[in-house]
Amino acid sequence: STGKPCFASMAETWLAIDTDAGVDDAVALSVALSSNVPVKLVTTCFGNCALDKVNVNVAKIRRAASLNAQSGPRICVGADRPLLGTPPMDAEYFHGCDGLGDAEDIAPIDMTDPLHALDTASAADALIALSEQAEAQGAALVLVTLGPLTNIAHAFARCPLLPTRLARTVCMGGCANARGNQSRVAEFNIAADPEAASAVFRAFECHGGEMIVVPWEVTLASPVPWPRFDAMLYPTPSSTSSSLRSFLASVCRSAYKGKAAEQGDDGAIVCDAVAVAVALGAVRGLDVERVNVEVELAGQLTRGQTVVDFG
Repeated sequence: STGKPCFASMAETWLAIDTDAGVDDAVALSVALSSNVPVKLVTTCFGNCALDKVNVNVAKIRRAASLNAQSGPRICVGADRPLLGTPPMDAEYFHGCDGLGDAEDIAPIDMTDPLHALDTASAADALIALSEQAEAQGAALVLVTLGPLTNIAHAFARCPLLPTRLARTVCMGGCANARGNQSRVAEFNIAADPEAASAVFRAFECHGGEMIVVPWEVTLASPVPWPRFDAMLYPTPSSTSSSLRSFLASVCRSAYKGKAAEQGDDGAIVCDAVAVAVALGAVRGLDVERVNVEVELAGQLTRGQTVVDFG
């Protein structure tokens, strides 16, 4: 993982976000869509829930941000299973059956409405095309990955030099200390498709490009203090509440509200929002160390582990 967490020197920055749209993805996407950096593309992938649910969730998040298919980012559909074609895993135990906390007060969305429709391009093709557009227009395209790396592996296979066309890739995934959340040693996003993760890490090693990995342990060390978290999402009667704030409050209710005892007294762990904050240059004093990362593919107990060479 390598790179610098600030894009102040870049004349124009575009974001592309690959997501498996669960609860923390909703917060992360909302942060990105509310920033002054344009989100040009959102690609969807299996992960926290099934792909068809992820597609709907991203459309709902875009709508909550007062955007649509005309005014907001394209939503392009990606992989519904890992590279090997094995059944996908999910994290519905945390994100709910629908991936957005099973909040009953979120209005359904009509995906046949052109304002909410998905783009017809595949995730991989759309990312490649956007990189070409950015290069032609002199923009710096920053890719943020919030889920399994399957779409990115497909894109890199089709365009081996894509890693070098990206100004930076920021990946939420893995764990450098071998203390995972999906298994004893593997983090969920990597464990969901180890072959894809391995291909992506190898692509950066072989072809160059900058990749910052925000591992699980860094997100654990970056909690949002509970008073601040509650104040942002659950306003008092005297404070104002936007449609996006109300949406996120509903999405986060099941996973976070009243969960201080489970998640720790320091604050809410919102993993994907940390990666977006890094991508936006909002994290100051960040220590970034250049290391080599390989993904274990064969171990009976260690499949999906990110094996880090600090030497």
